[in-house]
Amino acid sequence: MSSLPYTIQDKSRISESLVTHDNINFCTVSISPPKNTLVKGKMMFIHGFSEHAGMYYKLMETFSDQGYECFTFDQRGSGKTSLGKYRGRVGRTKEKIYTDVDKMMEVAWFADEKEVQVPLVLVGHSMGGGIALSYGVKGKYRNRISDIIVTGPLIQLHESITPHPIIVYILSTIASWFPNLAYATLEGPTRVTSSEPWKEYLAEEVLCRGTGTLGQLNNMISRGSDLLYGDISTINPKLRILLLHADNDSVTSIKASEKFIDRVDLPKENKKFLKVKNACHSLFIEDDVVYDNVIESINAFLN
Repeated sequence: MSSLPYTIQDKSRISESLVTHDNINFCTVSISPPKNTLVKGKMMFIHGFSEHAGMYYKLMETFSDQGYECFTFDQRGSGKTSLGKYRGRVGRTKEKIYTDVDKMMEVAWFADEKEVQVPLVLVGHSMGGGIALSYGVKGKYRNRISDIIVTGPLIQLHESITPHPIIVYILSTIASWFPNLAYATLEGPTRVTSSEPWKEYLAEEVLCRGTGTLGQLNNMISRGSDLLYGDISTINPKLRILLLHADNDSVTSIKASEKFIDRVDLPKENKKFLKVKNACHSLFIEDDVVYDNVIESINAFLN
């Protein structure tokens, strides 16, 4: 495996463990705040397609330094959780991921009910952004989440790579028969980030190869369609949503993100859309200027 283009600042605060659920060993990572730091909240990060938990060390350290207990995991079908032939195998239904998130919340957030007296923040990027927003609509613990923060959520693919509706229908049909049939995406490092170190890492790292299954792709597209056209009235009316989308994103649709924010029935002060200038799809692995601006925007929203 390739070396991350990021140096972990304090390894003593990092804990890696396996969480067994549905006969799968999920690889998880936790980063705690520095000693004697007031805990401001708990954050859970849901990674994107062809990503893995290790890519979130920098982001998790950033927020743990500010007092947030941070947690992430390699999803079913991704990262170290699902190596080899299990890559992309996400279950037969798009709802399967919600039970995985339930379990991770029970481990990271609700292990001791007496401790849950701080804001609970769900953060997701791309595929993970779509999952986070969908969980806010359908998830078992959706009413206990205080904030959902997403970047470049996969609500719709970018117009340049959106398949024709007939193709989507055919895909859905084939996926119902052969959900584990493998496919390769056209998404390359140049679409993902403008950071040269991260481009090199994405091109070399085996855990970031752009391969998946038809079932995985169909689930992503279907969840996004539900967010745009389905019933989202079950969302917690007290939830706050921050959606950030890069102006140069050529992977997911910025127009779809704006449409979702417009249609979600929340008070104006509880939902915010931000267009991030001079950035590509993955804002959390962009260059330092973009990254710092994104963190500043998130902090302003949370505070």
